[in-house]
Amino acid sequence: MKIAVAGATGKSGRHLVARLCADGHQVVAHGRDPARLANLDGRAEGRLADFEDTAALRAALAGAEVVVNCAEARFARAILGALPSTCRRIIVTGTMRRFLAVPDEPGRFAADAETLIASCGRPGVVIHFGMIFGPPDDGNVERLLAVLRRWPRLVPLFVPLPGGGR
Repeated sequence: MKIAVAGATGKSGRHLVARLCADGHQVVAHGRDPARLANLDGRAEGRLADFEDTAALRAALAGAEVVVNCAEARFARAILGALPSTCRRIIVTGTMRRFLAVPDEPGRFAADAETLIASCGRPGVVIHFGMIFGPPDDGNVERLLAVLRRWPRLVPLFVPLPGGGR
């Protein structure tokens, strides 16, 4: 299957590109930085495009049967405006911040993406991540560990250890 991955050079995008290539899919990786595109799985075809350049985005997504947006949900409108006629499914990454009592800007973009996907006339979904972590650049876990080192009494709040970890 031909799958276009927008935002392919980010953390989740590059992992998805590698997995899709390993599973035998024809992958087109979209990004703005040629150096970062060159560092992706060599089986993927890299295509330069910016979300603000509709013609370049259309060219980057051309022929895709599935389009996955691993960039921010705020780009959902641009992606939907550039979908090729061959696209049978759209997947957009959102954020759990969409469910906050008072959503912030990323949360509002994720909610808007849901509305756009629901009305686009093609099957699609917005997947809301909580925290993305893992190698090679795991800043989220490092920040959490730094907080726990500074305030060890918080450990029971974050890590439910038997006996409080004693």
